Amino acid sequence: ARYDATRPTIVVTDASVIGGCPLRVRVRWLSANVSSTDMWVRLTDAPPLVNEPGPAGYTSIDMRPQPEEQQNGDATIILRADRQPPVSFYVRVYSCRNLSFADAFLGFEFGTTLHALRSSGESWKLAARRQAEERPEVV
Repeated sequence: ARYDATRPTIVVTDASVIGGCPLRVRVRWLSANVSSTDMWVRLTDAPPLVNEPGPAGYTSIDMRPQPEEQQNGDATIILRADRQPPVSFYVRVYSCRNLSFADAFLGFEFGTTLHALRSSGESWKLAARRQAEERPEVV
């Protein structure tokens, strides 16, 4: 599909897990064409290709960031002691409202870390695209 700047988009740029009790997860994201007040954070052991973890048999913990965090795209989630995440999990940021674009139903659009983070503590950051190595011009 062709790129369209008006399509709803959510991209997780980095996430870190600080193990211990209580467990803390910090996540940062960028979004376009999605209301910031609709942003929620989900911790799940479902791989990125699985849209809805629950029906597919995966664990998920959903939390709503504070309004200022939603606006800034930077949230720190503190899990209650009774909410145990899987040993490793993906950090997703999603729209709690169903989205559509150009007459196509998108559902609950989300951005995610590209690999699962360990609950004992780990960080992940979206890498910048590598530029092709500059080659000297042959004359």
